[in-house]
Amino acid sequence: MGYEGRKGWKKLLQLNIQGVTKIFVWKTLNNCLPTKGNLFKRRVVDNPLCPICEKEFETSCHAIWSCPTAVDVWAEEGSLVKKWASSEVDIEIIWKNMVERLIAEEMRLIAIVMRCIWLRRNKFVFEKGFTSPKDILIQARHNVIDFQLPQTSKLESIKRQRRDMVRWKAPDKEIVKLNWDAAYDKTSQ
Repeated sequence: MGYEGRKGWKKLLQLNIQGVTKIFVWKTLNNCLPTKGNLFKRRVVDNPLCPICEKEFETSCHAIWSCPTAVDVWAEEGSLVKKWASSEVDIEIIWKNMVERLIAEEMRLIAIVMRCIWLRRNKFVFEKGFTSPKDILIQARHNVIDFQLPQTSKLESIKRQRRDMVRWKAPDKEIVKLNWDAAYDKTSQ
């Protein structure tokens, strides 16, 4: 089952992020991303090297964590894992360490940064464009805010509706409101 069984996956699913980001992290942790290494194993491409650095076998861990272009993002000012070692070879271990050390709010940002790094990689591969590391972090922070804002306003709206339903309102002038209570004795009917 990987990622420490159900407990580890439950932590991922509890993150308040977009479903597409949760699925992306799940695919990353299961090494299901269409990296050059995975495509090479399936005989789709004939070169398993990273399309950006062209030095390493491209795995999910390399693309998201240890490729020099990913390291630039993680080392950027304001990164939550700025001083972490980038030489890990198993993304599952890195994720587990993050979950143990960081709070849920920080993990939301980490998951979104991971996806932004992957999208940046794809933009380079397919469009020959490249986003700066600083812009990746800014984009991820905006993504968090853009997702959280409707969530909080929706929650406030629900709370307001519940309060309005509970408050007592006096009846209109032409309406008489009667409260009554009745009891029923089952033995004597």
